[in-house]
Amino acid sequence: MNAQHRRNRSTPALLASLAFAALALTACSAESDPEATVPVLSTMRNTQSASGTTETQSSNRTSGDTYIDQTLNGGAPAWNFPLVFENWTMAPRNDATTLRLDSDAGCSYTATQNPWTGDPKANDRDETQRQADEWKAKLAAETTDPVFTVADSSDVRGIGDSTVTTLRADATYTGADAKPGRSTTWFRTFATGTKPMTMTLEYTCPAEAYNEEDLNQLLENTRLMNVEHPSLD
Repeated sequence: MNAQHRRNRSTPALLASLAFAALALTACSAESDPEATVPVLSTMRNTQSASGTTETQSSNRTSGDTYIDQTLNGGAPAWNFPLVFENWTMAPRNDATTLRLDSDAGCSYTATQNPWTGDPKANDRDETQRQADEWKAKLAAETTDPVFTVADSSDVRGIGDSTVTTLRADATYTGADAKPGRSTTWFRTFATGTKPMTMTLEYTCPAEAYNEEDLNQLLENTRLMNVEHPSLD
């Protein structure tokens, strides 16, 4: 796909997307049929957890609002991420766990996913909080005067109109370049699922370039797939 193609911002439907998967992704535009898939040849390697690498299940699983697509990251949680967006360009990928869009205004929109290998007795909320705390500590070490607000969020969507509870962290700070910055980040660790993963979605900008409309449109075109337990609790 050509990352220079631009979409009409007034059209919320996903025109192009890149999933963290090997061959296929569930189409956000086919929300009425959760089993509909759009064939995609993705160069993103499978990042499923180690517990899911030795056995391939032969069929997808559906339970209530939960739909697990085994062709997406081996059934592990996976981001469905916009590849094309007006005034944004897909950044070169340096690893298999991260996708990033960069804007003409100096903002970035980044999705990451990694296998989670913590304590099997852990729960999603505690591990998601740990994930957010580690991010806060890292940002505090790299910036000055950081101010954080962290709360539960239902901003991130899964299949159809379903929502996935995350921790949302809003931050303002002064960067290493002595300029003010602003970011919004969503965290979720799936510690109790069949294939544990840790997921992050981050929107970061120079403070004057932070744009709620852009952020909302990007979120509208992003999905968190293969979620067994949407709630943090």
